[in-house]
Amino acid sequence: EGDDYWPKNKLENQIRGFSDTNVGVVWGDGEILIDGKISPLRGYTGNFQESTLQNDPLGIGLKALIFSHYFKMPTISVMYRREILDSIGGFYQPARCSWNDKSTWAVLACVTKFAYLNQSLGIYRRHPSQVTNDWRDPKTTFEYILDDKECPQILRAELSKIESETRLFLAYRVFSRSAGIQKSSALINLVFKAVTSPIAAFNIMQFMLTK
Repeated sequence: EGDDYWPKNKLENQIRGFSDTNVGVVWGDGEILIDGKISPLRGYTGNFQESTLQNDPLGIGLKALIFSHYFKMPTISVMYRREILDSIGGFYQPARCSWNDKSTWAVLACVTKFAYLNQSLGIYRRHPSQVTNDWRDPKTTFEYILDDKECPQILRAELSKIESETRLFLAYRVFSRSAGIQKSSALINLVFKAVTSPIAAFNIMQFMLTK
């Protein structure tokens, strides 16, 4: 995007991530520039296992994108292998959704490995005249995906395997917004999930504890 820019060595370093022919997505950390000051824009936070960062086995990255508020892939850092992107029909943007980054990653997580590089791969510039400053949308990417009748079949198939967990997790997010309860409240989160669907709650917690 026009507001952002790359470190001088971005392409040189990032292209190496594609040396594994099974990798279709290379991503990493980034930085943010506000009022002339650059600070880290971390991708993931926490102790995610290598398998999650690399989406190996296929689909584990999809679970992280759905279930973890802390698994973040800075858009400025993400690079795709063209043939893999073409194989899924290009960027996927659910109906009525204003963005296409996370939804595209969700589809790609079903078909290709990722490569995570622990370095800055882009600088995200913030300034007062940005269009996104006034952008407010409480709905999540996966709320749009589940409502999208044109959702790619391969993604729909993967989501069907964890349908109860996915819908439960999104139901909690909707509940937390409407009730004005902070999402960071781990106790309310756990109680809500455990009471409404104990099996799905167990599966989500098991993933989060072994990520």
